[in-house]
Amino acid sequence: MNNKLGNLNTKIEELNTALSEKESNLNELKKDLEEKEKELGEQKSKLEKIETELNSTKPVQPTEYTSEERLICPSCGSVGKDIKSEEDKSKVLGYIGHSPMYGKKNVCKKCGYSF
Repeated sequence: MNNKLGNLNTKIEELNTALSEKESNLNELKKDLEEKEKELGEQKSKLEKIETELNSTKPVQPTEYTSEERLICPSCGSVGKDIKSEEDKSKVLGYIGHSPMYGKKNVCKKCGYSF
């Protein structure tokens, strides 16, 4: 009986030492994790500063639209090739020689609205 009790006590001591080793490893890993999180936070702040500097110095990108695609019919909402440009005979801008030079107006091909 004392022999069994002695064996159990040695096992308990072994398990306690293993537990203390695991706890020390856990504490070391927690310290490492805290250090890594601090480094990560510093890197994030540096990255945000650099991104804001890059965004402020970024050149303006040209738009994809041509001047015809920007025109929208106020009546039906058509765009692009559905709008044609014609001479507006009611607007005389000037004369070149004896021929008049007219202004331009836009006409929608779908609904016929001129603007």
